Amino acid sequence: MKRILCYIAFLVSLSDLVYAVTPDGEELKKLLQIADIRALSIADARRALPVKVRGIVTLRDKFSASPQWLVLDDGMQSIWVEVSIARDAGIWKGDDGRLARIVIGDELEVEGASHPGGYAPIVVLKHFKRLGSKPLPVARNVATERLLSGEEDCQRIELQGVIQNVRAPHAGRDRISLALQAQGQTFQVLVEQWPEINAAVLIDAEVRVRGIFSPISNFRAEMVALRIRIAGPNDIEVLKPPRENPFENVSRVTLDRLQPFSPLGNHAHRCVTQGIVTFSSPGDFFFVQKGGVGVKIEAPDAAVTVGEHVEIAGFVDMSRMVASMNGAIVRSLGSERVPEAVFTTAEKLFQPRKVIEWSRVVESDFDGRLVRLRGRLRRIDTAYAKNTMHLQIDMGSANTTARLIAINSADENVVNSWVEGSELELTGVCETVFVSSAIPSMPKVASFGIWLRSPEDVRVLQKPSWWTPQHLTLALLASLFAFLIVFIWGFTLRRSLRLRAARLETVMSHHRDAELEFHSAQQERHRLAVNLHDGLQQMIAGAAFRLEAAVAHLGDISPAAQEQFTAARNALVGTQSGLRECLWGLRQMAGEMDDFSALLRHAACTMDHWPQGAVLVETQGEIFTLSRDVMGSLLLLMQEAVGNAFRHGRATRVCLFLNYTTTGFEMLIKDDGQGFAPSLAPDTRLGHFGLEGMRQRMRWLGGTVEITSEMGSGTQVCIRLSRSQASG
Repeated sequence: MKRILCYIAFLVSLSDLVYAVTPDGEELKKLLQIADIRALSIADARRALPVKVRGIVTLRDKFSASPQWLVLDDGMQSIWVEVSIARDAGIWKGDDGRLARIVIGDELEVEGASHPGGYAPIVVLKHFKRLGSKPLPVARNVATERLLSGEEDCQRIELQGVIQNVRAPHAGRDRISLALQAQGQTFQVLVEQWPEINAAVLIDAEVRVRGIFSPISNFRAEMVALRIRIAGPNDIEVLKPPRENPFENVSRVTLDRLQPFSPLGNHAHRCVTQGIVTFSSPGDFFFVQKGGVGVKIEAPDAAVTVGEHVEIAGFVDMSRMVASMNGAIVRSLGSERVPEAVFTTAEKLFQPRKVIEWSRVVESDFDGRLVRLRGRLRRIDTAYAKNTMHLQIDMGSANTTARLIAINSADENVVNSWVEGSELELTGVCETVFVSSAIPSMPKVASFGIWLRSPEDVRVLQKPSWWTPQHLTLALLASLFAFLIVFIWGFTLRRSLRLRAARLETVMSHHRDAELEFHSAQQERHRLAVNLHDGLQQMIAGAAFRLEAAVAHLGDISPAAQEQFTAARNALVGTQSGLRECLWGLRQMAGEMDDFSALLRHAACTMDHWPQGAVLVETQGEIFTLSRDVMGSLLLLMQEAVGNAFRHGRATRVCLFLNYTTTGFEMLIKDDGQGFAPSLAPDTRLGHFGLEGMRQRMRWLGGTVEITSEMGSGTQVCIRLSRSQASG
């Protein structure tokens, strides 16, 4: 973070570094003393003023092959020289190989620019020249107040104290880190390079550390923690090794007095206490309790179980406002009964009391103690870590979190029985978060949590009623939604019924009109057939008879006259035959037959002037009823086509194929006659109305007719109607 802040601030002043001139074009005077650079204000340091200083390298980054930074000491003061910012900004364009050969003790001449840095002003490297090597300056023993003021930033100092912890590199941390208790303060000692470290010979040892004071700062360039950087193990001198047995010849304290008053003061070494384990998070920490006092023990290497009586040698940690212990070594003293959990409420947890009778504490706080409390389960969270569960508990006046770790498959049935909204009784160890108050001896409780040992620490007192506000809301919404659906469905159904009724009334009206029209047409056809039979047909028959009688009375006549008389008689006979077919069709159309194929067969048998048995009728598909108009029109069309086949085509056989489909009706009339050329067929101009009559009938019905023929190959008439057209 410090490096990123430095880099962002430096980009703002990059143009000043490139030109190194004032707005008037005057070249800026280079700063030659480290003290002058450190004395710059933030605004002046941000101007990227040119710098040229000499000094000895007292520390450099050894974590990477090419250093990212180094510290330069001119004999009076030291300053941080940043390389990574210069490289990222394109200012440093030198040889990285030369940088990699820099070692502690080299004397360098450095040119660059000023920069405000993350805490104190620094130098951004542009060029450097190696002048030789010199001994390191003597590390100074500086008073605590000067360190806390921050003025010793980057200076080589010396500290004497006790190492309380060693953290080896791991994910997220790339350097060894030591915790050093010195001058009443805790320092982080960051080691640049230490291939192998034996923590056992360092923890609880009195040491002298020499390195560069490098306080930790935040994003506002404010110092927040003390830190010293060292190159490696040579910068640590062990003055007094740790005890071989951490439990012998040490201060022994009780859990309620981990850091008691002493006229000699409290030292930084381990002290020994004991208690009964009430909770354990393996590889991390555990809680112990003795009487009414509980303490948190950080011991990553300890393996303890609940109910075990243990002796603990560790360092007292006062960072939580109540004493805890870290860096602990544990040994077992056997097993004892776990203390009874004390029932408490949120009000008591937020108001710790301290009642003293003479020198004995009667009641204090609940931090670290095994407690019982009641509340309502608000939510179960499982997204924190594997096999870990957080229960959000509503205790009325406050909310808390109960943490359950190391859940196994055997616990799943118990855990799955917990329902949000249930009333629970929880038993576990309380951990409190304190904040300072106006009375330092009585800090305020900001929040608290409960560490559960197993699912058995959760007892369901009462499951929630189904009629929760949420469920009631859902039920009302569901009812409203169902009502809307029923209302919309009813409205749609009524509208659909009205439309169907209107369409049905229209259809029935059309049907009544069609039925009346059909009966009227039937009567008219019947009347017309009777009139034609009794009138016109008799007259034609009489005319033919009289013409034949006239020829007989004339006696011998010329052949030409004889030919004309014969032609006239044949015309009358043909007219009589055609009229007879029309009359038959009119009579059949006036009948009651509904089967169209049967109607066609009956017609073929009734026509006595057609060859008997020469007309065949075949049917395919699922038969549906044709309307009377359609059957009548198709019957007349069939008579015309079959009559033409016998009269003009000299056919011996005519086949009628009826095909009923789901989409329509098709009638195919095919003969084996001599055929004709459709392009040469006589039309209405010559008095021939047969073919045009077929086409006209199909136009009336809304269908199509296709007539195909070739000389010597017969004729085929194909009629097509949609199902709605065929059914009427």
